Amino acid sequence: MLPLFKQMYKEQVKDNIKWTPRKVIERFGKEINNEDSIYYWCYKNQIPVFCPAITDGGIGDVLFTNSFKNDLVIDLIEDTKEISKIAMKAHKSGAIIMGGGVPKHHILNANIWRNGVDYAVYVNTGLYEDGSDSGAKAS
Repeated sequence: MLPLFKQMYKEQVKDNIKWTPRKVIERFGKEINNEDSIYYWCYKNQIPVFCPAITDGGIGDVLFTNSFKNDLVIDLIEDTKEISKIAMKAHKSGAIIMGGGVPKHHILNANIWRNGVDYAVYVNTGLYEDGSDSGAKAS
């Protein structure tokens, strides 16, 4: 990933590109060139993939390491605005959420602007009694 982040930084400076987690994932799909990758198919079919917690885990570790070499900036708020605009314009909205936490919170918050989703399926082990977002009821 470091060579890719180096190239993305050059594009950020030269072409004034504003990177977001969605654009980073789109770039991964373009560069990976592997039909076994979901990011590859999302890139090929222009399906946006939003990841508000892109810095949580291995990618975040590589971004941290990269930060000593250049100042690649990834704008989280731009993706929040984009997903909220998509939700606000939707005639119908649904969510299939595997797990919970940040992704669940992110997609449901985007749909607040249209008074919630019309359909939802939650698959997780969170308990309502814990008071966690993961275990929150759909109602």
